[in-house]
Amino acid sequence: VRAGAVTQTPKTAGLFHLYEHMMFKGTKELNAFDIANKFENMGAMINAFTSKTATCYYLKVTDKYIRDSFSLLSDIFFNSQFDENEMEREKSVVIEEINMDEDDPEGISSDLTFSCIYGNATYGRKIIGNKENVKNFTKNDIKSHIAKYYASHNTVISFAGNITFEQAERLVDEFVIGNYTENQQEIESPIITIKESSYLSRIKDFEQSNISIAFPGVSSLDANRENQTILAL
Repeated sequence: VRAGAVTQTPKTAGLFHLYEHMMFKGTKELNAFDIANKFENMGAMINAFTSKTATCYYLKVTDKYIRDSFSLLSDIFFNSQFDENEMEREKSVVIEEINMDEDDPEGISSDLTFSCIYGNATYGRKIIGNKENVKNFTKNDIKSHIAKYYASHNTVISFAGNITFEQAERLVDEFVIGNYTENQQEIESPIITIKESSYLSRIKDFEQSNISIAFPGVSSLDANRENQTILAL
C-alpha cells in the first residue's frame, strides 16, 4: 500500500507503522492467537514492514496452502478490528522500538542524512514516528487513514512462485475486489523538495562513530545506473 512516512504529516508520523502492528491483532472472527495459529499450521512465514513510501504485508507458503493463506491475509487486511486494549499494548511495543532506535548509531546517522536532504517533510520524516504521536493515536485516527489510503487505486498485489496468472486473478477476484468500497478518496501526491548542501550532527556516548555522506544519484531507469551501483560498492 502506498502509505508510508512520505504520506504522513508531523501529527500523523508513525501512524501507518502502528497500524501495521495492529493488523495481526484480531479480525471480526479471529483473535491474535487464532491468526498466528492458522498461519503456523500452514507452515507459512507471515510478516510486514513500513517504509518511507509504502506499507507491505507478505507471506511465503507452499502452493498447497496458497488459497487458505491468501484468504487469511485478505481477512486481516480488510477486517482488522483495532481493539483498544490491544492498541495500548502495541503502543508500548512501538515506543520500545523508538527507545531502541536511540541506541542504534547507524540508524541515527541515517535519519540525520535524510533530514539533511529533505528537512522534516516527506523522506525526512522517521517511519516509526515519535513517542508523543504514538501515545495520542486513537482508533478513529487509524480508521480514517485506512479508509483513505488502503484503497484499490493505492494498492499493489503481487505473486511469485508456483502460481499461474489465472490462479492469482481468481484469488484476487474472490478475496479482494468485493471488499473495496466504490467511494474512494483522492490521494494527493506529496511534493518532494531537496535542501541545499547541509550538515547535521548528533553527539551521544557511543563506542563508535558513524559518518554518512550523500549526494544526488541517477534514476533506477537511467542507463548509467550500473556505474552508480559499482561506485556504491
